[in-house]
Amino acid sequence: MQVGYHLPLGPFDIELTAQINPEFGIRPSIDLDGISGTVVNVTPYANLGAVTTMSVGIPIITKFGIEGDISLIEYDFIMGTSGKLDFVSKDNKVHQLKGKIQEEISHKLLGPNGKVYLFVEYPACVEDEPDGFWEIATHIL
Repeated sequence: MQVGYHLPLGPFDIELTAQINPEFGIRPSIDLDGISGTVVNVTPYANLGAVTTMSVGIPIITKFGIEGDISLIEYDFIMGTSGKLDFVSKDNKVHQLKGKIQEEISHKLLGPNGKVYLFVEYPACVEDEPDGFWEIATHIL
């Protein structure tokens, strides 16, 4: 979901945008530990992130501003089952089979983290193109 606000102020364009990025799903995994073991994990997860931008621009010439990309909350509910089968042998003969099944449940919760950065955008400068940036900028000035 994204919302934005555009305000022309004289020769400047001021833009404010905000975007919320919800994400959820399941991450399955299977790890084989040779012949003797297998680990199966199923991890339901949910993430909620947001991106906000504030910029000031001069139409056709440039745009600059500040942007923040923040992960508000990240939650993993980890459910795993592992099984292991051991062969106990003596003189290369199997005397005994030992099995083990283990269940693991854990939670992982990460709080707000992210980054804030400054940016500058400008059009590509192509001199050979007849309607290129430099020709348009010359007519404006």
